[in-house]
Amino acid sequence: MIARNTMSMILSPSAEKAARWLNLIRISANTGNTINRRIEIYASADKRLTVSMGVRADGCDYSTEMERFWKQLSPRVSASYALSDSWSVSGSAGLFYQLPPYTALGYKDNTGELVNRGLEYMRVLQSAVGVNWRLRDRLVVSLEGFYKYYTDIPLSVADDVPLTCKGNDYGTSGDELLVSSAQGRAYGLELMVRWQLPDRFN
Repeated sequence: MIARNTMSMILSPSAEKAARWLNLIRISANTGNTINRRIEIYASADKRLTVSMGVRADGCDYSTEMERFWKQLSPRVSASYALSDSWSVSGSAGLFYQLPPYTALGYKDNTGELVNRGLEYMRVLQSAVGVNWRLRDRLVVSLEGFYKYYTDIPLSVADDVPLTCKGNDYGTSGDELLVSSAQGRAYGLELMVRWQLPDRFN
């Protein structure tokens, strides 16, 4: 069972004046078999610029290496700037860690021993830049370019294929001997058009 505790604190007006751009600090913590530590700071220099920064640490008791949550620190930052009432630009960058699939973590050999104790958290370095156009409150068009770089991805020892590249064919994947050595990247453009009716649906 995983217990969850959440604490929130909003700065008083006097504290806001002292901190100037600092508006809100929120601290969330989950404790148990999976450990998450996250601090997010929302900052605004003026009504046109919004900046968000945060850091998170992940760890679990699967292995001694994974228990060291300070080695899985995930910093991230994002910013948005309104060029006008209709146009805005945004950008973000961050480092993220994720556990390998449970099928890989729970795989055992004939003696009942876990064979993938050497696996590490999967690591993703991600960045994105985008532009948004808004027609009042009804039409929103956004275009975003993104780039992701993957490391420490589980690699099959049997056939030298990354686990993320294997299809499960309505079965399971990950129930084999793996090592955290695969790398990869993903990049592209994403276009979104959203038409919305205020106070109704979009």
